[in-house]
Amino acid sequence: RKHQITVVVDEAEPARRMVTRIADLRGPFQGRWIYEIAAADGGCRLTLTEEGEIANPFIRTMFRLTMNKTQFLESYLLCLGRRFGEQVTLA
Repeated sequence: RKHQITVVVDEAEPARRMVTRIADLRGPFQGRWIYEIAAADGGCRLTLTEEGEIANPFIRTMFRLTMNKTQFLESYLLCLGRRFGEQVTLA
């Protein structure tokens, strides 16, 4: 069974900024993501900031021991670049 997460948009300034967050307060983790777009070298730069929290101490510990904390952000940015046919450089 797949776990579905409902994400809502809290702020939206088209072509500049968007803030999303997990709507379900009962889930194993909470978080929000801040997307900021700026002009850069004939294209644009997307800065994605994640503010997350894992309340359960066991899950939080397992995550820290087994996962790269930037893994999901990097994967998302690479997929987004592929979707638009762009070469992505992670900084």
